[in-house]
Amino acid sequence: MSEAKPPLRKLAVHATTALPLAGPSQAGAASVFQPPVYHPGQWLCLAEAAAYTGLPQSTLRKLLASRKLRALDTGPRVGGRWRIKRSDLDDISAL
Repeated sequence: MSEAKPPLRKLAVHATTALPLAGPSQAGAASVFQPPVYHPGQWLCLAEAAAYTGLPQSTLRKLLASRKLRALDTGPRVGGRWRIKRSDLDDISAL
């Protein structure tokens, strides 16, 4: 007694054409998002930022809480929650 197998369904294959990406010569509102290039050492954790500036971590946390220092909140992870741009640390001397 052999069981009858159900017939296989054929999937329709549609031809697709690649859309042209907006280049520098094609300015307009419908450009493709290009994420920024991050260089090694550009983003520092709180401990690295404290060592770079010579300020204690508590002072940097107060600046983060008062929004005088911008940072990226990466959530709880190894190396700490905050990532701070080195260029923003260079600008806190003006505060």
